Amino acid sequence: MKIYNLEDYNQIIFEGFSYQLPESILTVINKLRKEVEAFAPLSTSSVLPNDDKSKKGFHFGGKKTKNRKNDGVEDWNAIKSFKTTVIDKKEGVDKILNDIRACLNKISSKNYDSQKEGILKHIEELLVENEDEINKVSRALFDVAGNNKFNSLIYANLLKELSELYPKLSEHFRDLLILYKESISTINYADPNSDYDKYCENNKLNDRRKAISTYLSNLNIIGFISNIIIIEIVNCLLQHINEYIETENKTNEVEEITENLYLFIILLNDHLKHEIEWKVIINNIENIAKMKSKEKKSLSSRAVFKYMDILDVLKTK
Repeated sequence: MKIYNLEDYNQIIFEGFSYQLPESILTVINKLRKEVEAFAPLSTSSVLPNDDKSKKGFHFGGKKTKNRKNDGVEDWNAIKSFKTTVIDKKEGVDKILNDIRACLNKISSKNYDSQKEGILKHIEELLVENEDEINKVSRALFDVAGNNKFNSLIYANLLKELSELYPKLSEHFRDLLILYKESISTINYADPNSDYDKYCENNKLNDRRKAISTYLSNLNIIGFISNIIIIEIVNCLLQHINEYIETENKTNEVEEITENLYLFIILLNDHLKHEIEWKVIINNIENIAKMKSKEKKSLSSRAVFKYMDILDVLKTK
């Protein structure tokens, strides 16, 4: 093990030290640096690649100068003149909505009652501030439910209870249902090799849509959404699937819509199996499960197996 003496420490403090990085690491660092510089100038005074291409290392710490004392004065002046970032404080409606979102994010089966009381308090504050803004509460709940399908039933029960106290919440929820159905037609595929950012963005949207599908299913189970509305949504999904499987280059879209259809069928079959329209939907599922992927323009074997999975699950219930 190498032992450092006082002279070694002084040399490191005032002159710094160099470390040679592998070429692969340098490539990654340079790539990240270019991406950061695209948004804002990057200060690189403390850690920068050496200009000497042969060394391909990094220089850390002190500057190789005889007047280190002056450097310390300059550094101290820079510290004194540094101004902390001031975060704008939310006020009025924005603050109240933020408080409501905070409660929604914290809520669980264990603290449901206390967080609900907090939400009710903030809603009353909102009504005093501007009663026309209450529609944003249902939007906030819709957004949070779309990011957390594990608490979906909790959010469903909460919306039902809040709507009984504030009927306007359910009125605005109808508009959100329309937006959900419209989102089905906007499902598209992004190739990660050609546009990775769009691919990641699509994945987030798809995950959110599946979380909302779960949320809507739970709202139907507890009686907040009627059977008719859910059947309309499921038929909308099937309509897109039947159209897309006959259209070129829609394989990924069919698979994604199928994932949402799977959630509705599995979660709601016991609840809706006595509805005549639901029996027609199950017949459609059976027909798609019998299809051969090679005979359709945009029906993958993976999608067909998913429909088979749906039928297998229904048999066990």
